[in-house]
Amino acid sequence: MKKILFLFFFVTFIVFLGGCSYFPKDANQTLEEVQNNILKVGLSGYDPDADVSPEPVNGQIGFVRQFAREINAKILWVKGSQGDITELLRHHELHMAIGGYTPDSPFKQEVTLSKPYFTEKIRIAGRGRTVPDRIKNEQVIVTDYLIAMYVRKLGAIPVMSSDSVVPGNILIAAGENELNRIGVPQNGRILHKLEYVVAVPMGENAFLTTLEKFIDQYGK
Repeated sequence: MKKILFLFFFVTFIVFLGGCSYFPKDANQTLEEVQNNILKVGLSGYDPDADVSPEPVNGQIGFVRQFAREINAKILWVKGSQGDITELLRHHELHMAIGGYTPDSPFKQEVTLSKPYFTEKIRIAGRGRTVPDRIKNEQVIVTDYLIAMYVRKLGAIPVMSSDSVVPGNILIAAGENELNRIGVPQNGRILHKLEYVVAVPMGENAFLTTLEKFIDQYGK
């Protein structure tokens, strides 16, 4: 009797393992679809790189390009607002999206968010002047409302500008990539660190697992 029970449980266990051999799975076969094919990537306007050129470059973009090479895929960029990009993800019109998605994104109930793959340091830097130890009541040029909030928390006065290239001896708060782009020395304090994640459609578990393994190797 014991041998029969042991054989029964052994066979059941083997069948169970066989059923799990392809776990995790994609609800819509995303991984299978993009490998050696087209990777459709949403790029929201929140990303400063989004409007630099018709073909997005730099920063987070390099991560996507390297991931595409890893799975032997060509990238089709789709630009739009974060709300529109998220809606396209929800309907599986895109495979993944970058551009301002963070672990506490308001869209985290609508899409799946990966582990952080990119950390951007936001600095207050000076052009033509040094950054004072105390910046309370100092005017600081910003081009982003989120950065303006962090500046305000320090007691400084954010001055919104449509362009980070502002003449004169100024203080400016921006990401390190943007400071490099406009040639401002990164001589100031770190204001905040932003962790960025990738948004993918819900249920695409095999694709997400492959992406996060790549993040472990490439992410920074």
